[in-house]
Amino acid sequence: MPNNLPLVSVLMTAFNRGKYIAEAIESVLQSTYTNFELIIVDDCSTDDTFEIANSFFVKDRRIKLYKNEKNLGQFANRNYAISLSTGEYIKFLDSDDKLYSHGLQTMVNSMIAFPDAGFGVPCIENNCIQLPYQLSPHDSVAKHYAGDNHLCYGPTGSIFKKNALVQAGLFEDKYGILADTLLNIKTASLYPTVFFERDLFYWRRHNEQVTEEQNDNVRMIRERNDIVNASLAYAKLPLNENEKAIIKNNFTKINTRHFFNYFIKGQFKNALQVRKDTGLTLNKIFKAVFKTDTL
Repeated sequence: MPNNLPLVSVLMTAFNRGKYIAEAIESVLQSTYTNFELIIVDDCSTDDTFEIANSFFVKDRRIKLYKNEKNLGQFANRNYAISLSTGEYIKFLDSDDKLYSHGLQTMVNSMIAFPDAGFGVPCIENNCIQLPYQLSPHDSVAKHYAGDNHLCYGPTGSIFKKNALVQAGLFEDKYGILADTLLNIKTASLYPTVFFERDLFYWRRHNEQVTEEQNDNVRMIRERNDIVNASLAYAKLPLNENEKAIIKNNFTKINTRHFFNYFIKGQFKNALQVRKDTGLTLNKIFKAVFKTDTL
């Protein structure tokens, strides 16, 4: 492979992933794209995660292995891993997921094809033109909020140009498990988004992963509402005031449905919590119900 191809920093943060991390590491090492560094940061695991990672580290010079002195948590650890990287591109791979052998190659080729892009994600199913293709910041963010939701992809499904990621401000822990969505929106606001083919990685589902927290519906309603408010307040969001107002209205309708669904089911505690967390008022509900603008 030519030496002039960009270096990719594959970042793998891990906490108690002894069951899966060997497969994750092997999937990176088997990539057809070979100009990468694999940075593994163990977040004080209490199982054999670090020992398994170390068995690969001693055999492959492309691997850099670190163990935190104290537990940082998911997003702080991702930010720390970014600080250790030296590549032009950042590719996250969770330590319980796998990259398919052609996955990294396809993602990098797509980014190279559009050098102005700062962020890449899989094309939304049934909504793909010739791949890869690029959307402007305005079109990417507008289509996301119009229902495409492509900026909801987790770190394993996306690739970033490092300087774009840093400029967007990295992950913000205070927004919970949807902090990755907010970072995606901010990055897509600053740089064009590239879309590439689907099925480049394997996202493992199991009951030990943090996404299990999404089963707490009331909590997720609050966190989604927080993400919407934070993104709409982002100074560089490429939408006009009318578009922002439409998005606010749409989410008021969504939160109103959540409120009444809980209320009708007799789950009054949940209904009141949704109203409190999302700031619903009779005035907001009335305006949202009778306003029908779309992006």
